[in-house]
Amino acid sequence: MPNLFEQFDELIEYRNQVLQYANSLCRQLHEAEARAAKKIITTLGYDLGIACPSLIQHVVIKGHKKGRIIKKIPEKDNYRIISYDEEGKPIAFRSGNQFGVQNAYFFFSYEDCLWAAEMNENGCTSYTKLYRMKYNEKGQISSFYILENYFLEGEEYTYSESENEPIICMHYFYVPNKVHTSKHVPAGYAESPTTLYRYVIHENTIDSYVKSGEEFHFMKTFRRTKAKWNIPTEKQFALQLDEILHKAESLQQKGIYFELHEGNDQEYIISVNMTPNFDAQNEDWACETETELGEINLPEHVNLTWQEIQNTAVQFVQNYLKNGTHRNKLFTCAGIGVGFPEGDLMLISE
Repeated sequence: MPNLFEQFDELIEYRNQVLQYANSLCRQLHEAEARAAKKIITTLGYDLGIACPSLIQHVVIKGHKKGRIIKKIPEKDNYRIISYDEEGKPIAFRSGNQFGVQNAYFFFSYEDCLWAAEMNENGCTSYTKLYRMKYNEKGQISSFYILENYFLEGEEYTYSESENEPIICMHYFYVPNKVHTSKHVPAGYAESPTTLYRYVIHENTIDSYVKSGEEFHFMKTFRRTKAKWNIPTEKQFALQLDEILHKAESLQQKGIYFELHEGNDQEYIISVNMTPNFDAQNEDWACETETELGEINLPEHVNLTWQEIQNTAVQFVQNYLKNGTHRNKLFTCAGIGVGFPEGDLMLISE
């Protein structure tokens, strides 16, 4: 699928042109924020928070981590202030904490797309993360991309004529210079620089998702996957957590949240997230992700309830704290939790 990779490469290169345009609007955007018709305070949330148009993020986390509206600025927790114009369109959002308000992400239109870019009073930097949002004639999100210097993450949506029919989303994560990959290998396979998931969204729930590469039975990848499932599940967990923690920087005084996601009939996913704070008395500490350290993919446990899956994951983490290669890194954390986004959070002790 070389054309897809060319399209992604062009998008990554295109971000420099967009940043230059954003810089030309710097003063105008700051003035628009100062004249905002409405400002809303929210908890931190992911990415663009409550202004994020991604259906996948909103459906998967069911509003739990896009942030929620609060009445006043909290004394200690991180928060956001989102500004809107008279038409209810977002102008900017600023993240803040007990030490003050940080730089803003500003929204602006450029070549039929809505963009958001981090900007201070002097403009953007070459390392600025960009968000690109495109809508169809009905005002529905048709594509949502996160662009950085060396990778992109994208969502492409397809709608049917009937409102009762499901929405299809193709979710891409592309790293052009990823080692041991080739752009001659289609998206979704182990040897491709692009992972690809196909989501089916119906009535605000995800009915199913399929990781391409498994779907098409690409023989080299399929044999490798079958062999991987012969490794005991807990060993797979430990090996993948080893790799995540090996790459992670200092976790000292940070919270670690093992976020469980139900997968298809072949696997489920554990997102390993680092949070800036930990509060044993307030489960919301797990909502404020500072860094997504990585994902652990495990074979689905047949006929297990979500509670049994959570208990199993808790046991895996506890055993890793006893015998894991990089367990000393976890010991420097302020606290560790395991849970589904909408379930009860279980705190871990050795």
